[in-house]
Amino acid sequence: MNSLRSWISKHNTIVFLALIFSILLGLFSAILEDVYESDSKVVNADNSISQYFSTVRDPQLNNFFLGVTQLGNSEPLLLSFMLVCILFLLFKKYTQLVAIFLTFGGSAVITFVVKNIVQRARPIDGLIVEHGFSFPSGHAFAAVCFWGVLFYLLSTLTKNKPLKLLLLTIAFLLAFLIGFSRVYIGVHWPSDVIASYLLSGVYVIAVLILIENRERIFNRVKLGR
Repeated sequence: MNSLRSWISKHNTIVFLALIFSILLGLFSAILEDVYESDSKVVNADNSISQYFSTVRDPQLNNFFLGVTQLGNSEPLLLSFMLVCILFLLFKKYTQLVAIFLTFGGSAVITFVVKNIVQRARPIDGLIVEHGFSFPSGHAFAAVCFWGVLFYLLSTLTKNKPLKLLLLTIAFLLAFLIGFSRVYIGVHWPSDVIASYLLSGVYVIAVLILIENRERIFNRVKLGR
């Protein structure tokens, strides 16, 4: 018992992340289960919220959220990803480079796989036409896995607390606005976005745990040889 307490005390960050990991995964599983039921609380809430937004759209807000949603499109994401990778290489920030590479690459694979497994249809009254399946939202997933992680990583490179807080605020704000924009413009159900936040949170935590324990993992692999 004492050895367990000692291990938890020594690795309290990992324990905390593992706890959050489990909670997020459990919530995602609950939403996924309800999505398969045509008359579940999640599906009914999706229909109500989507109908509400379709009646309150405003031309100025439409333009704003159509612009915001572009930040989750593949072209600007890929360009931003390449620029960030070059900058991390130039400044020899290899840990940050690996983290952003894993989160960005993994987000594309995970959303593709889950979308094709669930095969949920999109809403039919969107401001723009989107092809492919709806669940989960690839834009919301990418918002967390790229923009969110990017600003988080930048915050770890400074000791300036106001700047660190600003970067973290930008990360949360971007992730929220991109996800919200998908519901507002009518190309995703609300549960698509919430599920993406939960699943991307699970994946990001897994990557961060891997990065934080890279030396221990590397040494074990080395010893295993």
